Order: sequence, then structure tokens, then C-alpha cells
Amino acid sequence: MRLLACLLLIAVVGLACAGPTPIPSPTATATAPLPSPTATPTSTAVPTPTATFTPTATPTPTTTPTATPVPFPPLGAIPDAPDRDLFDLARRLAPERSGGTPTPEPGVPRRQFWVVDVGAVGVYQVPATLQYVSRRAYWYVEDARVVPSKTLEDAARRFDEEVYPQVIAVFGSKTRAGFDGAPITILLSRLNGAAGFNSSADRYPTWVYPYSNGQPTLYVDHQVAPVGSNAFFGVLAHEFQHLVHGDEDPSEDTWINEGLSELASALAGFTSPRLASLFLESPRSLVLWPESAGATAPYYGGAYLFVSYLYTHYGGADGIRALVQRPENGIRGVDAYLAERGYGKTFRDVFADWTVANYLDAPSGPYSYAALTSPAPPGRVVREFGAVTGDIPQYAAEYVALRLPQGDAEVTFSGTAALPLLPVAPYSGQACWWGNRGDSMDSTLTRSVDLSGLQRATLSFRLWYGIERHWDYAYVEVSTDGGTTWNILAGPTSSTENPVANAFGPGYTGTSADWVNEAIDLTPYAGRKVLLRFEYVTDDSVNGDGVCIDDISIPEAGFFDDAETGGDWAAQGFLRVGGSGVVQRYAVRVIERLKDGGFSVLPVALDSQNQGRTVIRGFGTQLNEATVMIAALAPKTAQTAAYSLQVQPAP
Repeated sequence: MRLLACLLLIAVVGLACAGPTPIPSPTATATAPLPSPTATPTSTAVPTPTATFTPTATPTPTTTPTATPVPFPPLGAIPDAPDRDLFDLARRLAPERSGGTPTPEPGVPRRQFWVVDVGAVGVYQVPATLQYVSRRAYWYVEDARVVPSKTLEDAARRFDEEVYPQVIAVFGSKTRAGFDGAPITILLSRLNGAAGFNSSADRYPTWVYPYSNGQPTLYVDHQVAPVGSNAFFGVLAHEFQHLVHGDEDPSEDTWINEGLSELASALAGFTSPRLASLFLESPRSLVLWPESAGATAPYYGGAYLFVSYLYTHYGGADGIRALVQRPENGIRGVDAYLAERGYGKTFRDVFADWTVANYLDAPSGPYSYAALTSPAPPGRVVREFGAVTGDIPQYAAEYVALRLPQGDAEVTFSGTAALPLLPVAPYSGQACWWGNRGDSMDSTLTRSVDLSGLQRATLSFRLWYGIERHWDYAYVEVSTDGGTTWNILAGPTSSTENPVANAFGPGYTGTSADWVNEAIDLTPYAGRKVLLRFEYVTDDSVNGDGVCIDDISIPEAGFFDDAETGGDWAAQGFLRVGGSGVVQRYAVRVIERLKDGGFSVLPVALDSQNQGRTVIRGFGTQLNEATVMIAALAPKTAQTAAYSLQVQPAP
């Protein structure tokens, strides 16, 4: 499980938390929140492999491809993979673990807690004593730490009366399991790499996740966020939103979940604008986050700004609650919410308006919101006619300010029509099997294999992967009972490293850098029919490019599949993708600042090849400045989008 955590240590980031600031209701938005990103260890299963086999050979397939390669068109839309079901995964991949280890009942006087080491990526135990019981929480303090009783009692009262009801009112339902009046657990302890976190692993029994503490728990480092301080309550609000959100929609995408947690801190009255400012300093993706916890600070700020914009213009607290309760995740969840409420807009529309608002910072209307304390600066300033080229991340915006000589200008935009999903092309031909990307997902690629009459067999395939190391894993599996249970097979580059117990067995994690040739011994299954499966499972937070598989063969059985056709595979989440990848889309707007103090925002229409042209009139007479906002909008790819602007005198 990956932590949805306050990964930014408040002291390190140097963000001062302001005193409680009332948040405007629906029509205005919160100011920017606490500097404490939150990570929630999503649970994943046990570190023990079920059954593994060492490959005996690395044969080269001798059969010919199953189909003649044909051009593989870019994908216009990419379906999400199925949500991860940890109970199902544990039953299928680790049936021997049924039962698990009992966990203490809530509210026992003393107990040991499993704590995830976010910085070093590991798990350790903390002995703690129950120091106070309030209406809403059991308050445990690590035995090596001291918190004055009066300080803790005052903080507990404030949590019960301010933070808890505010978060429940906006983000959750009092009637759902876990929030019907039963106290949660709060542990005050040393943490490495986080001001606080909430682990979804604690929702599961230990036979599903061995390091589960067995009850909804918030973890706070009270040396980083001292008990009773604004930082302390901001962290609690942030983490409690994760806990509530996990009850409503456990598979939500990281970016929107973290944005909502930052909004929770702001709505509870604990704010700091620094994270938002970091995001606006240069083009950064709203939805694609880096794996390194130390690099995520600006992304929390961006997610907060977007969610605050939604709060301001699309339904306020009632709208946010409805968004949280949507089963769809991320962009699809926003689209579904907007359609449900009849706004007549899509995520792309809202995203484009939001990026304009971040630069324009208008006093009112669709290009304003209270959470924005300082506008984004221009990334480039153009003072003479000529060409401008650049690359921007997906779901990010760049602002090119035109400060030209007096007169009119013609601006021609040119973008790319399609973009690869992955940084590598298929190993052979036009396509490979890609395991999709997303948080809390489970993709499978399954088929039957007839090994009857064979005395030995070897599975060979080409593999490329970019997987969040030690948190997400891909597996090769065989089932002999029709798919009820599966044995995980070890390959030459699979790993048995499992520092946070997210793996169910030997799996592929980290980055392969290039295509690798895997060979796995299937001899133990020779002489019968079996099911063969490739499976890719991600945790709650952060994801990589994924896994791609090509040229799958079992030479002894005369089987070879080069992914040029769908074949007999049952694909759930896996997709055949080609080097042309996905259709690239852009949003391009011209933002004019008028000499009379007004402004205008003009969309630039693009054709199917992402070419477009517009004329901007009145430099030096009507205009102080015109800025071209360019946003890239291709789903599921981390490849940057190229663009060019040709700026010349208007004819």
C-alpha cells in the first residue's frame, strides 16, 4: 500500500501556517492549505511467494508471426483498468494466508503499531499508550514521546468539534461504515518522510495485508506538527479526508484525492499559499505525479487549486460531496459529476478555464477564485516576430506572453497529432500488450495453454516496464484449478524485494530501461492444460508508465503470439497499443489584457492535425499584452507534447 500522506515535512518546506481563516462558502473558495501532503499506504498483499520456478532455458521462438504487421492507429480514448480488489487478490494469489494474525481491539491501553517508513520505504513497529479518549478518537502517543495531558485534551476537543464535523459534512456520509459514531484511532509518533499519513491498509485483516493495524488510523508526527498548532490540525484534516474518501471511493486517483485533502485543511481553517505558488512557477502536470516523494510538493498545490476551482464554480460543498461519491476516478469522475449536474461542460472545458484563471486572476467570473493568491507568471516573453517552440507535460499549461511592436499579429499554432503512450516502441511489429496505468487498479491478460503431451515447456516473452518501485508490481501466473487460485512464477528480472509487503510474490517492479527477454520454466505444468496470466497491480498513490509485453511464446507447444492481433487472450485492463500511441489534444487560448483595464479570452480553433491560426489586433493601441495559453491533454501518457508558435505581422 502506498501512503496518501503529508509527504512534505512542514519544517523542511518552510511553510508557515496562518491562523484559522474562514473559508468562503460555495461561491468563493478556500485559501491555499497546509504544507502537508498526505500519503496513504494502500494495502497490498503478503510478501511471501506462492509457488515459483526458475527458468531452465532462454529459447528463441522459431515460429513465424501470427499476423502481418499493419499500421496501428493512435487511440482516441483509453478505458480505465478494473479497480483493485485486495480481498480477491489475497484469495487468488496467497490462499495459504487465510486467517492472518489477530489485531488488538480499538481502545486497548497499550499496543504495538505498524508504521510505514515513507522516506526509506520500509515498515517498523512503534509501542504506544492510550493517553486520551475523546468522543471521536482514541489518542495514542508513542512511548518514547511525551505530550502534556492538557495540551492533548484541548487538541482532541478541537478535533471533535471543528475538524471532524467539517470534513464529514463536506466529504462524506455519517451513515457509512466506520463513520457512524465509532471513534477512529490517532497515533502521535515519529515518522520518517511525512508530517502525517493515513494507510488504507488498516482497513484490511492481516491475511490480506500483514502490516495492517486493523482499525482506521491517522498518523501524525507531532514534532513536525506540534500538538495544538495550526499545522497539527491541518494535517489531521488532510488525513481524515483521505480516511473518509477511502470509505466512499477507495480507488480514487492520487491527484484528486490529495487536492481534496488540501481543500479539507483549508475548509477547516488551516492554510498556507506556498504549495500553490510552487505549482504555478513552471508547467507541471495536474494528474501525472513524480515517484519521488521529495518532488511532489508543487503537485499538491496544483491539485488543491483545481479542486478549489471546482468548489468555487461547480457546486460548493454539496458538489464536492457528490464528486467524492462518484465511483469513477480522476478525470472520468469529474466528467461524470459535471454531466450528472447538467453543467454542460467536460473536464477539458473546466481545465482550460482553470488554466486561464491561474494566469489572468480576474476579480470575478469564471477566471477567478479565492484560493489563487498570486497568478502564474509567463513562461516565455516574446518581444519580436518569429518562432517559439516548446514541450509541455500532459495536463499542464504554458503561457507565452506577446509584447510586440504596435500593430496586428498573426499567430499560427502547430502541435503533434498523436503521441506514444510509452517511451519505447513495441519490440516487434506494430503493437504490444500494455497493462494500462492508474492508481488502485488490477489489469489481467489471460488465456488457456495446452501443455498436454509435453514433458517440458518454457514460457518466453519480451518485457518492458516502468513501475513504481516497491509499491506496484506485475506478475506472471499459472492456474491449474480454472482460475480459483494462481501460482506466481519468478522470472530472470523479477524481484523478491518486498519492503512494505505490497507484493504477493516475485514480481516486476522498478524500471527495465529497455526491452528484456524473459524465460520461465513451465515444466512443472507439462502434461496438462493450464491458464496463463500476466497481471499488473498498483497501489493507492502514484503510478508509472506500466508494463508492455510482446512476442509471447511456448516453443515446445508451437505457440507464438506477437500481439499483432488480439488472439485468444481475455484482456481486462490490458490493451494492445502501438508506437503511434494516443491522440494528442490541446487547448489554446489567447488572453488579451486591454488598455482600459479589461480583458478578453479567445479560443483558438484547431483542426484534426492540431493546426490553428488567429489574428490578434491592437498591440500598442488597444492591448497592453496578449498571452497564448497552451495546454496539452492526452490521456494516460507521460510523454511531453511538442508545439510551435509562428508569430508574424498580420497581412
